[in-house]
Amino acid sequence: MYTSENCFFFIRENGVFKDLGIWSKSYEILTRKKRSSNIQPDSSLAMYRPEDKAPHACDICGKTFDRYAQLKRHKKNNHPEMSPAVPDKIFHCTQCDKSFSQRTNLKTHERTHTGEKPFHCNVCQASFTQRTNLKNHERVHSGEKPFVCEVCEKAFSQRTNLKNHENIHTGFKPFVCNVCSKSFSQRTNLKIHQRTHSGEKPFICMICNKAFSQKGNLKSHIKTHSNRATLFCRICRKVFHRKALLKCHEKTHQTERMQLDACSNSGDSSGSQSEENSYYDSEQQ
Repeated sequence: MYTSENCFFFIRENGVFKDLGIWSKSYEILTRKKRSSNIQPDSSLAMYRPEDKAPHACDICGKTFDRYAQLKRHKKNNHPEMSPAVPDKIFHCTQCDKSFSQRTNLKTHERTHTGEKPFHCNVCQASFTQRTNLKNHERVHSGEKPFVCEVCEKAFSQRTNLKNHENIHTGFKPFVCNVCSKSFSQRTNLKIHQRTHSGEKPFICMICNKAFSQKGNLKSHIKTHSNRATLFCRICRKVFHRKALLKCHEKTHQTERMQLDACSNSGDSSGSQSEENSYYDSEQQ
Protein backbone atom coordinates (compact mmCIF):
# COMPACT_ATOMS: atom_id res chain seq x y z
CA MET A 1 0.00 0.00 0.00
CA TYR A 2 1.32 3.43 -0.97
CA THR A 3 1.58 6.09 1.71
CA SER A 4 1.72 9.79 0.94
CA GLU A 5 5.50 9.54 1.24
CA ASN A 6 5.57 6.70 -1.30
CA CYS A 7 3.33 8.74 -3.59
CA PHE A 8 5.67 11.72 -3.36
CA PHE A 9 8.65 9.49 -4.13
CA PHE A 10 6.88 7.86 -7.08
CA ILE A 11 5.90 11.18 -8.65
CA ARG A 12 9.32 12.74 -8.09
CA GLU A 13 11.28 9.77 -9.44
CA ASN A 14 9.16 9.56 -12.58
CA GLY A 15 9.87 13.16 -13.42
CA VAL A 16 6.27 14.37 -13.29
CA PHE A 17 6.69 17.02 -10.61
CA LYS A 18 9.44 17.74 -8.10
CA ASP A 19 7.04 18.69 -5.37
CA LEU A 20 3.67 17.27 -4.38
CA GLY A 21 2.46 20.75 -3.53
CA ILE A 22 3.06 21.82 -7.15
CA TRP A 23 1.10 18.77 -8.34
CA SER A 24 -1.79 19.66 -6.04
CA LYS A 25 -1.97 23.27 -7.26
CA SER A 26 -1.71 22.20 -10.89
CA TYR A 27 -4.54 19.71 -10.50
CA GLU A 28 -6.66 22.38 -8.82
CA ILE A 29 -6.20 24.68 -11.83
CA LEU A 30 -6.87 21.79 -14.21
CA THR A 31 -10.16 21.02 -12.46
CA ARG A 32 -11.33 24.60 -12.92
CA LYS A 33 -10.45 24.52 -16.60
CA LYS A 34 -12.25 21.20 -17.13
CA ARG A 35 -15.45 22.65 -15.75
CA SER A 36 -15.52 25.27 -18.48
CA SER A 37 -14.47 23.03 -21.37
CA ASN A 38 -15.17 19.63 -22.88
CA ILE A 39 -11.52 19.07 -23.83
CA GLN A 40 -9.73 16.27 -22.00
CA PRO A 41 -6.22 17.09 -20.77
CA ASP A 42 -3.38 15.15 -22.35
CA SER A 43 -0.48 15.05 -19.91
CA SER A 44 1.32 13.08 -17.24
CA LEU A 45 -0.71 15.07 -14.73
CA ALA A 46 -3.89 13.45 -16.01
CA MET A 47 -2.31 10.01 -15.53
CA TYR A 48 -1.91 10.55 -11.80
CA ARG A 49 -5.03 12.58 -11.00
CA PRO A 50 -7.29 11.08 -8.29
CA GLU A 51 -10.86 10.01 -9.03
CA ASP A 52 -13.48 12.72 -8.74
CA LYS A 53 -14.84 12.30 -5.22
CA ALA A 54 -17.58 14.91 -5.58
CA PRO A 55 -19.86 14.32 -8.60
CA HIS A 56 -22.04 17.20 -9.73
CA ALA A 57 -25.69 16.66 -8.81
CA CYS A 58 -28.73 18.24 -10.43
CA ASP A 59 -30.61 20.21 -7.77
CA ILE A 60 -33.91 19.53 -9.56
CA CYS A 61 -33.97 15.77 -10.22
CA GLY A 62 -30.93 14.58 -8.26
CA LYS A 63 -29.13 12.99 -11.24
CA THR A 64 -25.34 13.12 -10.88
CA PHE A 65 -22.61 13.83 -13.43
CA ASP A 66 -18.84 13.51 -13.40
CA ARG A 67 -18.35 16.89 -15.04
CA TYR A 68 -19.91 20.26 -14.46
CA ALA A 69 -20.33 20.82 -18.21
CA GLN A 70 -22.47 17.67 -18.40
CA LEU A 71 -24.67 18.94 -15.57
CA LYS A 72 -25.19 22.28 -17.32
CA ARG A 73 -26.13 20.52 -20.56
CA HIS A 74 -28.56 18.26 -18.68
CA LYS A 75 -30.35 21.17 -16.99
CA LYS A 76 -30.60 23.07 -20.26
CA ASN A 77 -32.10 20.11 -22.13
CA ASN A 78 -34.26 18.56 -19.40
CA HIS A 79 -35.20 21.47 -17.16
CA PRO A 80 -35.30 24.49 -19.49
CA GLU A 81 -38.01 26.16 -17.40
CA MET A 82 -35.64 26.21 -14.40
CA SER A 83 -32.61 27.49 -16.29
CA PRO A 84 -31.73 31.16 -15.79
CA ALA A 85 -33.35 33.38 -18.38
CA VAL A 86 -31.10 34.86 -21.04
CA PRO A 87 -31.79 38.57 -21.70
CA ASP A 88 -33.25 39.35 -25.10
CA LYS A 89 -30.82 40.86 -27.59
CA ILE A 90 -32.86 43.87 -28.62
CA PHE A 91 -30.02 46.14 -29.78
CA HIS A 92 -29.04 45.34 -33.36
CA CYS A 93 -25.99 46.47 -35.32
CA THR A 94 -26.92 48.22 -38.57
CA GLN A 95 -23.65 47.15 -40.23
CA CYS A 96 -23.78 43.41 -39.56
CA ASP A 97 -26.12 40.77 -38.15
CA LYS A 98 -24.87 40.91 -34.54
CA SER A 99 -27.25 41.76 -31.69
CA PHE A 100 -26.71 42.70 -28.05
CA SER A 101 -28.70 42.76 -24.83
CA GLN A 102 -27.18 46.08 -23.71
CA ARG A 103 -26.84 49.36 -25.58
CA THR A 104 -23.31 49.94 -24.25
CA ASN A 105 -22.16 46.64 -25.77
CA LEU A 106 -23.65 47.66 -29.10
CA LYS A 107 -21.80 50.99 -29.02
CA THR A 108 -18.54 49.24 -28.25
CA HIS A 109 -19.12 46.82 -31.13
CA GLU A 110 -19.96 49.62 -33.59
CA ARG A 111 -16.44 50.99 -33.15
CA THR A 112 -15.15 47.93 -34.99
CA HIS A 113 -16.98 49.26 -38.06
CA THR A 114 -16.27 52.99 -37.63
CA GLY A 115 -12.65 52.60 -36.52
CA GLU A 116 -13.26 55.01 -33.64
CA LYS A 117 -10.70 54.65 -30.81
CA PRO A 118 -11.62 57.14 -28.08
CA PHE A 119 -9.30 55.80 -25.36
CA HIS A 120 -5.73 57.12 -25.67
CA CYS A 121 -2.53 56.23 -23.84
CA ASN A 122 -0.95 59.35 -22.33
CA VAL A 123 2.54 57.87 -22.69
CA CYS A 124 2.78 56.68 -26.31
CA GLN A 125 -0.50 57.99 -27.77
CA ALA A 126 -1.69 54.52 -28.77
CA SER A 127 -5.49 54.42 -29.01
CA PHE A 128 -8.08 51.73 -28.29
CA THR A 129 -11.76 51.00 -28.83
CA GLN A 130 -12.32 49.87 -25.23
CA ARG A 131 -11.21 51.26 -21.87
CA THR A 132 -10.22 47.79 -20.65
CA ASN A 133 -7.83 47.42 -23.59
CA LEU A 134 -6.24 50.75 -22.68
CA LYS A 135 -5.76 49.62 -19.07
CA ASN A 136 -4.15 46.40 -20.25
CA HIS A 137 -1.83 48.38 -22.52
CA GLU A 138 -0.80 50.82 -19.78
CA ARG A 139 0.79 47.94 -17.88
CA VAL A 140 3.39 47.77 -20.65
CA HIS A 141 4.65 51.17 -19.48
CA SER A 142 4.15 50.72 -15.73
CA GLY A 143 5.58 47.19 -15.59
CA GLU A 144 2.66 46.12 -13.43
CA LYS A 145 2.03 42.35 -13.45
CA PRO A 146 -0.97 41.66 -11.24
CA PHE A 147 -1.76 38.16 -12.53
CA VAL A 148 0.37 35.58 -10.71
CA CYS A 149 0.62 31.85 -11.39
CA GLU A 150 -0.46 29.80 -8.34
CA VAL A 151 2.04 27.08 -9.17
CA CYS A 152 5.35 28.81 -9.97
CA GLU A 153 4.50 32.42 -9.00
CA LYS A 154 5.45 33.79 -12.40
CA ALA A 155 3.65 37.11 -12.98
CA PHE A 156 1.92 38.46 -16.09
CA SER A 157 0.47 41.78 -17.15
CA GLN A 158 -2.47 40.17 -18.99
CA ARG A 159 -4.96 37.64 -17.61
CA THR A 160 -5.03 35.77 -20.92
CA ASN A 161 -1.25 35.29 -20.78
CA LEU A 162 -1.61 33.78 -17.31
CA LYS A 163 -4.34 31.42 -18.53
CA ASN A 164 -2.14 30.25 -21.39
CA HIS A 165 0.82 29.82 -19.04
CA GLU A 166 -1.22 27.66 -16.64
CA ASN A 167 -1.70 25.16 -19.45
CA ILE A 168 2.01 24.33 -19.21
CA HIS A 169 1.54 23.10 -15.65
CA THR A 170 -1.76 21.29 -16.16
CA GLY A 171 -1.15 19.81 -19.60
CA PHE A 172 -4.44 21.34 -20.70
CA LYS A 173 -4.45 21.68 -24.51
CA PRO A 174 -7.53 23.61 -25.64
CA PHE A 175 -6.19 24.70 -29.04
CA VAL A 176 -6.90 21.97 -31.59
CA CYS A 177 -5.75 21.78 -35.23
CA ASN A 178 -8.78 21.50 -37.52
CA VAL A 179 -6.77 19.44 -40.01
CA CYS A 180 -5.08 16.71 -37.97
CA SER A 181 -6.69 17.23 -34.52
CA LYS A 182 -3.34 17.70 -32.80
CA SER A 183 -3.77 19.86 -29.69
CA PHE A 184 -1.61 22.56 -28.13
CA SER A 185 -1.45 24.45 -24.84
CA GLN A 186 -0.63 27.77 -26.55
CA ARG A 187 -2.48 29.47 -29.42
CA THR A 188 0.82 30.63 -30.94
CA ASN A 189 2.06 27.03 -31.10
CA LEU A 190 -1.12 26.03 -32.92
CA LYS A 191 -0.58 28.81 -35.49
CA ILE A 192 3.00 27.67 -36.07
CA HIS A 193 1.83 24.06 -36.48
CA GLN A 194 -0.91 25.02 -38.95
CA ARG A 195 1.78 26.32 -41.32
CA THR A 196 2.91 22.72 -41.81
CA HIS A 197 -0.47 22.11 -43.46
CA SER A 198 -0.82 25.41 -45.33
CA GLY A 199 2.81 25.64 -46.44
CA GLU A 200 2.89 29.29 -45.37
CA LYS A 201 6.42 30.65 -44.84
CA PRO A 202 6.12 34.30 -43.80
CA PHE A 203 9.72 34.77 -42.57
CA ILE A 204 12.03 35.57 -45.51
CA CYS A 205 15.81 35.95 -45.55
CA MET A 206 16.76 39.39 -46.90
CA ILE A 207 20.05 38.02 -48.24
CA CYS A 208 19.00 34.97 -50.25
CA ASN A 209 15.16 35.17 -50.16
CA LYS A 210 14.83 31.73 -48.59
CA ALA A 211 11.54 31.48 -46.64
CA PHE A 212 10.76 29.84 -43.30
CA SER A 213 7.64 29.02 -41.30
CA GLN A 214 9.22 30.00 -37.96
CA LYS A 215 11.16 33.11 -36.95
CA GLY A 216 13.67 31.05 -34.96
CA ASN A 217 14.58 29.04 -38.05
CA LEU A 218 15.16 32.27 -40.00
CA LYS A 219 17.50 33.59 -37.28
CA SER A 220 19.51 30.38 -37.35
CA HIS A 221 19.69 30.56 -41.14
CA ILE A 222 20.94 34.17 -41.15
CA LYS A 223 23.94 33.09 -39.05
CA THR A 224 25.07 30.88 -41.92
CA HIS A 225 25.46 34.01 -44.03
CA SER A 226 27.51 35.87 -41.42
CA ASN A 227 29.85 32.87 -41.07
CA ARG A 228 30.23 32.43 -44.83
CA ALA A 229 33.49 33.45 -46.54
CA THR A 230 33.33 36.76 -48.39
CA LEU A 231 33.56 36.56 -52.19
CA PHE A 232 35.52 39.10 -54.26
CA CYS A 233 35.41 39.95 -57.92
CA ARG A 234 38.84 39.09 -59.42
CA ILE A 235 38.77 42.16 -61.63
CA CYS A 236 37.39 45.06 -59.58
CA ARG A 237 37.54 43.50 -56.07
CA LYS A 238 33.85 44.22 -55.40
CA VAL A 239 32.53 42.21 -52.44
CA PHE A 240 29.65 39.70 -52.62
CA HIS A 241 28.09 37.27 -50.12
CA ARG A 242 26.46 35.04 -52.72
CA LYS A 243 28.22 33.16 -55.49
CA ALA A 244 25.29 33.63 -57.87
CA LEU A 245 25.49 37.42 -57.53
CA LEU A 246 29.25 37.33 -58.09
CA LYS A 247 28.83 35.34 -61.31
CA CYS A 248 26.16 37.74 -62.52
CA HIS A 249 28.48 40.67 -61.80
CA GLU A 250 31.44 39.07 -63.60
CA LYS A 251 29.36 38.95 -66.78
CA THR A 252 29.46 42.76 -66.86
CA HIS A 253 33.25 42.55 -67.14
CA GLN A 254 32.95 39.99 -69.92
CA THR A 255 30.75 42.44 -71.82
CA GLU A 256 33.33 45.19 -71.31
CA ARG A 257 36.08 42.87 -72.61
CA MET A 258 34.04 42.05 -75.72
CA GLN A 259 33.62 45.77 -76.40
CA LEU A 260 37.38 46.30 -76.13
CA ASP A 261 38.04 43.41 -78.51
CA ALA A 262 35.58 44.92 -80.98
CA CYS A 263 37.44 48.23 -80.84
CA SER A 264 40.76 46.47 -81.45
CA ASN A 265 39.38 44.62 -84.47
CA SER A 266 38.13 47.88 -85.94
CA GLY A 267 41.71 49.17 -86.10
CA ASP A 268 41.62 51.45 -83.08
CA SER A 269 44.77 50.45 -81.17
CA SER A 270 45.43 53.42 -78.95
CA GLY A 271 47.83 53.07 -76.04
CA SER A 272 45.10 53.40 -73.41
CA GLN A 273 43.11 50.54 -74.92
CA SER A 274 46.20 48.34 -75.12
CA GLU A 275 46.88 49.01 -71.44
CA GLU A 276 43.27 48.14 -70.53
CA ASN A 277 43.49 44.87 -72.49
CA SER A 278 46.65 44.02 -70.59
CA TYR A 279 44.83 44.75 -67.28
CA TYR A 280 42.01 42.33 -68.07
CA ASP A 281 44.47 39.66 -69.25
CA SER A 282 46.56 39.92 -66.09
CA GLU A 283 43.53 39.84 -63.73
CA GLN A 284 41.95 36.83 -65.38
CA GLN A 285 45.08 34.67 -65.46
